[in-house]
Amino acid sequence: CAGVSCNARYRRCECAGDAALRMHGACVSPESNASLAEAASSCTPSFDVLFNMAVSTSPEISPEDISSGNASVRLVGVLRTSVGAAFQQSSASIVVDKATLSRLPGSEVVPSPRGLAQIDMAFTFCSLETLGWVDAEGFEVGFRAHLQSFAAFHQSTVRMLSFQPWEPVDDDSDVGHRPWTVGTRADSGGDMASGPSADVVVAIFVSVCAAIALLAAAIFCCWLRRRRRLQKVKVGCDDEIVPVASGECDDEAVPGVDAVLAHVACAFCPEDM
Repeated sequence: CAGVSCNARYRRCECAGDAALRMHGACVSPESNASLAEAASSCTPSFDVLFNMAVSTSPEISPEDISSGNASVRLVGVLRTSVGAAFQQSSASIVVDKATLSRLPGSEVVPSPRGLAQIDMAFTFCSLETLGWVDAEGFEVGFRAHLQSFAAFHQSTVRMLSFQPWEPVDDDSDVGHRPWTVGTRADSGGDMASGPSADVVVAIFVSVCAAIALLAAAIFCCWLRRRRRLQKVKVGCDDEIVPVASGECDDEAVPGVDAVLAHVACAFCPEDM
C-alpha cells in the first residue's frame, strides 16, 4: 500500500499523483499518452467506442469531471490499461484520445460520499502494434473484465453501445478517414467478416435440422396414435355381440363389452388383450 492514502471525500483509499487504485491495493501509474494526431502515421486503424455505465463517483471519475465532460488523467490511464489488456498488449502501445463523459438526462450526481452516476463514456483509441483480428464482442468482454479490476469500477455496470473501426484515406479528399471493415486474422491471412463465423453458421444449421427432425418425429407419432384410436373394431357374427332389436347381424351391430373396453378405454385391438 505504498503511496496510498485515505480519501475522506469518497471514503476509500487513493493513490498518489495520477495513479489509479487496483482492487488488490496496487497503484497503476499512467504512461505518457500521445495524441491521436501525433500517432496517426503509425496507429491505424483507430476505433471509436461508446460505453454506458453506472458507476460511483471516485477520484478517477469525480462529479467535476462529469460536469465538465472531460476524462481525468487517471481515467485515461485506466482506459489505456484496459484496452491493452483486451488486446493482450502493453498500455504503452495504446493511444487513447477524445475521452469524454456525458451525464444522461435526468440523472443526478451526489458529490459525497459515494454518489452514483449513470453516464456515457466515449473515446477513440488505436494501437502502435498490429492488432490483426479484431472482434467487438471479445474486446468488450476483455475491456470490461480489466476495467472492473480497478477500485473505481469494481461495483459498476459497463456496457458497450458502439464500436466503430476507422482507417485513414490516402486520397486527396476532404475526408480524413473512412469505416474500416476488412482486416486480417492474426497469422492466418483470412478476411475479417462483419457477420457470424462459419462455425456459428454450421452450428445454427445443425440445430435447425435437429429441431425439424424432432418435430417431424413427434407429428408422426401423434398421427399413428390418432389413427390407432380411430380404427373401428371389426365385430362379425361370430364375435360376442349384443344384437339389435331386429336380431339381424349387420353393420349396426353393437360390439360386446370386452370389445368396447379394449378399443375405447385402451388404444389397441381386442386381440391384443
